[in-house]
Amino acid sequence: MNHVNYYNCDVCNKSYTSQNHLLRHQRKHINERPLDPFIWTCGICGKIFRQRHGLHRHVRVHSGERPYICIICGKSFIQNCNLVIHIRIHTGERNYSCGICGRTFSDGRYLQKHITIHTGEKDYVCFCGKSFRHSGGLYKHKKVHSGHKPHVCLICGWRFTVKGNLKKHVLTHSDKKAFHCDICGKSFHLAELFQSHVRIHVNQQPFKCDICHKPLNRRDSLNKHMRLHTGEKPYKCYICGKAFTQNGNLNEHIRTHTGEKPYECGVCGKRMARSGDLKKHMNTHVAGEIKRCEICGKGFERKCNLIQHLNRHKLAQLKGKEPVDY
Repeated sequence: MNHVNYYNCDVCNKSYTSQNHLLRHQRKHINERPLDPFIWTCGICGKIFRQRHGLHRHVRVHSGERPYICIICGKSFIQNCNLVIHIRIHTGERNYSCGICGRTFSDGRYLQKHITIHTGEKDYVCFCGKSFRHSGGLYKHKKVHSGHKPHVCLICGWRFTVKGNLKKHVLTHSDKKAFHCDICGKSFHLAELFQSHVRIHVNQQPFKCDICHKPLNRRDSLNKHMRLHTGEKPYKCYICGKAFTQNGNLNEHIRTHTGEKPYECGVCGKRMARSGDLKKHMNTHVAGEIKRCEICGKGFERKCNLIQHLNRHKLAQLKGKEPVDY
């Protein structure tokens, strides 16, 4: 069982999981005067620091200032230490090695996060009970509960809780696909999608369910699969409260409230709320073999529509509205 440290207020006994939150709370008891002269507070978000240079670094998050620039690729950073780690990507330097599996890393912090995969430690716990191996995972997860999606795609209007997901999404609008499969020639926008695809060719499925032992080729697929066993539905509609196991299903559901239809047919201009509906609709524009009903002779371009039509005949026969044989 994961252990969570709590910080209690000496005045009102209120508990917090973060010492920063406790310090911010305690200032209310002393009319906003600092607890000691060596506490530095951000004037924008109220975050507290013990050292002035920590506050100076933090302010750059709000200002957007990135003074440390990579001389090789031009990427900029808020802190010099992050630039140093980034440069190792260009040099190939990976001095930190996992003693269990031998995997190497460019930074000791990445190694520490990696080791928790082997140990199973998940010390960061959300109020809903879900636990995470590192604080970043918990921070991103909490945004799911808030329903706040501040990052908007300027091309299609899709919204995201995490900026990194927006960056990945924007690539899907580009014709440039940097990752190419040498086996089948398929191309991908993202490295992780390419790596998952290659595993299909080599029949590699490194992620296994601890409950039913089903093997999967992607970690996110394993996470989604585990919810079938746990019944967890972390994605909640902020309008009606209905919960879902996957974020994509939540997005589709929200459109039933908003009426948004972001998918447009390039042939006739008809708009759809779901990408799957658009794919089905596109088949109506493709000239193909007509599938005819053996009972009434009506033709259909798609087999699923013919099956639905035949089911109507069967229902009519059961109700006695049609003769059984034609």
